[in-house]
Amino acid sequence: MARDVLRFFALSLVWITAAAQAAVGEATITGINWKPFNEQQFASARSQKKLLLLNLEAVWCHWCHVMEKETYSDPEVAQKLKSGFIAMKADQDSRPDLASRYINYGWPATIIFDSSGNELRKLAGYIEPTRFKEVLDEVIKDPSPKDDKPAFEAAFNQAGSLEDDYRESLVAKHYASLDMEKGGLRTSHRYIDADTLEYSLIRAARGSDRDSTFAKLTLDANRKLIDQVWGGVYQYSTKRGWDNPHFEKIMSSQAVNMKIYGLAYSLWNEEIYWQSASSVYQYLRKFMSSPEGAFYTSQDADLKQGQHAAGYFALGDAERRKLGVPAIDKSIYSSENGRAIGALTALYAATGNTPVLDDALRAASWIIKNRALPGGGFKHGEKDPAGPYLADTLAMAEAFLALYGSTGDRAWLSHARDAAGFIDSNFRESSEGKPLPGYLSDKSSSSSPLKPHRSLPENIRAVRFFNLLSHYTGSDSYKQSAKLAMQFVATPAYSSGDINDTGILLADLELTGEPLHITIVGQKDDPLAKELFMAGLKYFSPYKRLEWWDKREGAMPNPDVEYPQMQKSAAFICTNKRCSLPIFKPEAIPDTIKLFHKDLR
Repeated sequence: MARDVLRFFALSLVWITAAAQAAVGEATITGINWKPFNEQQFASARSQKKLLLLNLEAVWCHWCHVMEKETYSDPEVAQKLKSGFIAMKADQDSRPDLASRYINYGWPATIIFDSSGNELRKLAGYIEPTRFKEVLDEVIKDPSPKDDKPAFEAAFNQAGSLEDDYRESLVAKHYASLDMEKGGLRTSHRYIDADTLEYSLIRAARGSDRDSTFAKLTLDANRKLIDQVWGGVYQYSTKRGWDNPHFEKIMSSQAVNMKIYGLAYSLWNEEIYWQSASSVYQYLRKFMSSPEGAFYTSQDADLKQGQHAAGYFALGDAERRKLGVPAIDKSIYSSENGRAIGALTALYAATGNTPVLDDALRAASWIIKNRALPGGGFKHGEKDPAGPYLADTLAMAEAFLALYGSTGDRAWLSHARDAAGFIDSNFRESSEGKPLPGYLSDKSSSSSPLKPHRSLPENIRAVRFFNLLSHYTGSDSYKQSAKLAMQFVATPAYSSGDINDTGILLADLELTGEPLHITIVGQKDDPLAKELFMAGLKYFSPYKRLEWWDKREGAMPNPDVEYPQMQKSAAFICTNKRCSLPIFKPEAIPDTIKLFHKDLR
């Protein structure tokens, strides 16, 4: 066993060293002198009258390895790049600004620019050597943009809410995208799409048989992507089915699966959903946790880079370990940890499993200690020359608010408010002194080679975070921040163009409605108050305002409801129309919520 551990760390060290060398611009086995993506390279291109090529890869990505081995190792490719281009390479996990900008093209994604930062070509996935040489020749001959979606400026939605016809079209698009025979979306790739499944679970809880059938079908089919040996979930399956997995295990997939299976367990209380979520959770603990408690980024799809690993992952534990363990990217990023923390709180809410919460708290404390920036924000990694990025502070803001809702500890609400202030101060773009709709993915800088960029998924998340924060605090400024993001989200011209945009419906649902509001009035060392709080926590509702008022801590953060003096701990269910009588038995909370549920529709 000790020999296996040493071998694992040796393999990881070799892989990390090679990746680091490529990142700082040293020549690799391809003979290409890769440079980092920054303004300096664009300045060099202007002086040398060259174009620029960005190889945006992922360290865990099988086809990225194949393209490195086959295409970039081709001598003619290397020569063409040397003579006419400045070749840049970036790991998309380390650059969330680039990842959010080019997510529809990779990975690998190949972007060719002129020296002014104009995108001339955007190419998706692996490109074999012959075709790649043709592309390089074509763009040298005709360096004019050939994008399939030309850049344009559309008038933003000024109301900060969906138009009725656009909402109806999104609902229709949602249902048209569901594969009711196999589960998942009607695309070549099958996986759990977080927004689609969350929306379907909400609709299922409100009585939609169609959404219930789809959600259960997808959750059951997706179990084929969970590694039955080590746990953890593979990123996706190809060929319009669930039997052709790509074996990388990336943190975003682990977080999505823990959260969605946790929500499903809250809704239906079926053990299989807890087992599925637990399998992913145990994988994180065994493979993806640092000694201090923060989480790593990914595990490679390949044991040997560029060689498909289906045979390897068909083996048992001992047989795998004899051959080695696929490399783990031990980078610790705020964005990935924020996602993991949020997912762990959802799993804790569903189960009350204390070790799950403990792991979330440890990771949050580590990120605060090691990644915090002045003013409430967070840097991405240990070295972060191109940041800060919206993805990091937003993910941690969401995590803090989830921790507050799961513990009642006001320190987490304070962290969430600090992060919200940092987002507003650093990621807004203004014109004539007025903020423009939507938040930028990275801090706007005159030295950036690219124009400011807004990500639809990030702005959807910003709507939901700021809106819920406004309910927890009573602050109208956070509601206005949510509406600012929604002005971008609600503009049809800026939709993703994907098979569905269900996240927009989630943002709309929450911004135009009231969260389920549960308040526990009682001291935090009182056993009955704890039982009432856990009963409220376990009740299925992704859009929930759960608070614990221990009067020794002072007034409520949002004192919008006046609660009576009680002789013993009690729970109250409130909407914007009415509040329940005090509830003294934890088992009575679900039935009381159901009586009030029509007020929340």
